[in-house]
Amino acid sequence: MKRRFFVPALLSAAVASPSVQAEMVKVKPVAENPANPAPSPAGLKELTAAKTALDRGGYPYVIQTLSSLHFTNPAEEAQSNFLLATAHAKLQAFDRALPHYKSAIRLNSPAPSLPYDYGQALFATQALAEAEEQFKISIVNKYKVAASGYYVGYLRQLQENYAGAADFYRRIQRLDGDEDKVKQPALFQLAELEYEKAQRLADPELKSESLRMTVLLLYEAARDFAEGTPAAKMSAERIAEITRATTARAERMANGIPLPLQPFSLRLAQEIGFDSNVITQADDALVEVSGKDSPFSRTSAFGRYQWNFWERFSLTPELYAAATFYGRRSEPRVFQNDNIVLAPALRSKWEHTSRGAPATALFDIEFNYMLRDYPQDHSLPFYSRFWNFSLGERVKWFDTGTTTLRLAFKLFENYDPRRNSLSPAFSLQQNVRIFNAFDLQNTFSADYFRARDDQYDETNYRLRQAVSFPRLFERVDFLPSLSLQAKDTMKQSYFRGTEILINPAILFTRPFAKQFEASLEYGFSKNFSKSDDQFQYTKHEARVGIAYTL
Repeated sequence: MKRRFFVPALLSAAVASPSVQAEMVKVKPVAENPANPAPSPAGLKELTAAKTALDRGGYPYVIQTLSSLHFTNPAEEAQSNFLLATAHAKLQAFDRALPHYKSAIRLNSPAPSLPYDYGQALFATQALAEAEEQFKISIVNKYKVAASGYYVGYLRQLQENYAGAADFYRRIQRLDGDEDKVKQPALFQLAELEYEKAQRLADPELKSESLRMTVLLLYEAARDFAEGTPAAKMSAERIAEITRATTARAERMANGIPLPLQPFSLRLAQEIGFDSNVITQADDALVEVSGKDSPFSRTSAFGRYQWNFWERFSLTPELYAAATFYGRRSEPRVFQNDNIVLAPALRSKWEHTSRGAPATALFDIEFNYMLRDYPQDHSLPFYSRFWNFSLGERVKWFDTGTTTLRLAFKLFENYDPRRNSLSPAFSLQQNVRIFNAFDLQNTFSADYFRARDDQYDETNYRLRQAVSFPRLFERVDFLPSLSLQAKDTMKQSYFRGTEILINPAILFTRPFAKQFEASLEYGFSKNFSKSDDQFQYTKHEARVGIAYTL
């Protein structure tokens, strides 16, 4: 996608209040000039003539005159270098302007525009990091605060620091006034950042919702800020482009929930990882297995298709399949975890409203069939199957995000009939949008595992929190998470007690090429148990993966 930028050059001055200026950035200001000897009358005359010529556009005259002069007074030398730098910059000779800007700064030139002008010259010569520092100094000196802030955002966007760019574009909106005329371009750039982020979403429904609920609103705000400007024109073009792309199908359900841009999706993934404790060997096991760690490979596929009826009801069949194999082929307790999973599902949604806000009733049927090498003979016989039925409701009663409540009932069958079970469960999930940039997902769930043999009965309580940091750096999304689980072991509690599992994890993903995504994930697990020689364990798991989404 072609990027569009507005670069303000030599804009009018804008002075922010001290509180706003301090908020923009904290950088040491330019040092004060020391006391200098009195300038010579001849030097003042030459500098005054050069300044007059500069104001009238006589840039070659300024360069020819001042280049042949040498000033002994530091203040005169500083002014001479500043005028020379300005003349070269006006002629677009930025490489020749840079040494004079540096000399003017070294000699403590009092020119208010010096950091701003120097920053423009550095930017023109692609010295992006140095240019950003000069614009920060310009902000601290209260010179062209908005324009300097826009430059900082623009430079960060060029260097793919999208979160940092968005931060400065938003700060510009909070400044009083708009003397530099950059608020509208900054709004447009915010919309562009959100547009690129939405384009990278693999889930069609999420992409459609992001485009309609976030991206279009930003473009509309940029378009309506002022009429007849380049930013207004480009915003209108983007609005038309998005509208054409999203109206090929029915736009929304009856309650306003956007439809996915395409009814189907297919995702193919390959992961390679390392598990430090495949067999979950206890920390204080009486007999330790030396080969408990192993590399592993997982190949998976996921497909779905959504049908919509009457602008209220949708039916979505899904299929997930995965094959996992461990590399330590000589250790039976390791390779017994080889498995193949087939997991079809049928999901349905009924769109309606609740308390005046969009809501969705959810009913899902899931089936899971697993083959596993539990005999430890390099075969994959039947291991387990289950049916899971869930009924839920997703509402948006709060502006911060959606709330989802689910009730579920699972019928589980194992190769060992003693473990066959009925499991009622419920979950509550609350999504929170933070600063319109990050997503916090909080999920609490509980289930009761009622086995045929009550020695295997257990109740589990889980709390999971995850924060999504999109484009943290270099187009990389960052998702840290923390899961806590308390297990009531019931009939086994006399020797296991209530077990606590702590599982922090981090996930990095980055798109590349077209429709491909790379991932890097690390997870740590620590299970605390009264039975530290059987059920208390520690493990680390790391994996890298690549996925293709159609």
